[in-house]
Amino acid sequence: MAVDRWDTLNVVCIKSINGLKEGNHYRVTGQGDLTYNHDPAVNGRTGWGLCILEERFDYKTLKCLPSQNHFFTLAELEAHFINDEEAYAIHLKQEERNRKLENILHGNR
Repeated sequence: MAVDRWDTLNVVCIKSINGLKEGNHYRVTGQGDLTYNHDPAVNGRTGWGLCILEERFDYKTLKCLPSQNHFFTLAELEAHFINDEEAYAIHLKQEERNRKLENILHGNR
């Protein structure tokens, strides 16, 4: 089962959902069966899922806004997020590609 993939501290949004923005990192604050979670934000979801915390900040007033919990099922996670380990692997590949490009452009093969 793909649940082990989501045994993580952070996730990265790869496709916007419920106001969470693509490319942003979010903290995982809980996991488990959403069927028994009575938080209104669960919104009738059932099955295994994660609680992801959206921490918000008003850059105009320089004040923290109330944070908000978002609950997602396994299917929603698979479609909209990657875990922090996957995000780091992508980052390393991009760095390697950029290094190779830089060497090609500047003749330092």
